[in-house]
Amino acid sequence: TGPARADTIMVMHAAFGGVRKLSIPRDAEAQIPGHGVQKINAAYALGGPALTIETVENYLGNGLRISHLVEVDFEDLPEFIDAFGGVTVNVENRICSPPFDNFWKGFNLRAGERHLNGRRALGFARVRKNNCAPNENDLDRAERQQELLNAIRRRMLTPSGFLRLPLISWRGPQALKTDLRGPGLLALAAD
Repeated sequence: TGPARADTIMVMHAAFGGVRKLSIPRDAEAQIPGHGVQKINAAYALGGPALTIETVENYLGNGLRISHLVEVDFEDLPEFIDAFGGVTVNVENRICSPPFDNFWKGFNLRAGERHLNGRRALGFARVRKNNCAPNENDLDRAERQQELLNAIRRRMLTPSGFLRLPLISWRGPQALKTDLRGPGLLALAAD
């Protein structure tokens, strides 16, 4: 996920036959080349995508190499999701969040399958504190963010998603930045 406001760094590995996702909480401490040990999310502010990639590769180790980047801009994400006509997510635990960001009255969502517009989908992904499930942590938030990405993918592959493709393709470049092109981006979305 994107720039200085990223809640989680998500690493995706795309290969023939599948995509694997791994979320790294933004508060995880990592050695940032040239900047010492800091929260991993600081790598983006200190050196943009290149330093973030280098930091994550070192953090995960095992010779992992990141060959592509997808940045999600939270500011433009609601309009992108609205271009789809919203998304349907599975809410594992009821959410009762105190106020944050643009949710001055808090954010509440019942458990179960819920169809969300762009603004509420962003809120679903950004909740940091859930008073209805006080044991939740950053890993639960990362799961919600992955659920949102899966919901976007599911919606994209529906007939109505296909019909909305012109509007989606107009909004997409504002919310998503990537070095993937044409076939690679389609393969990632389909996978």
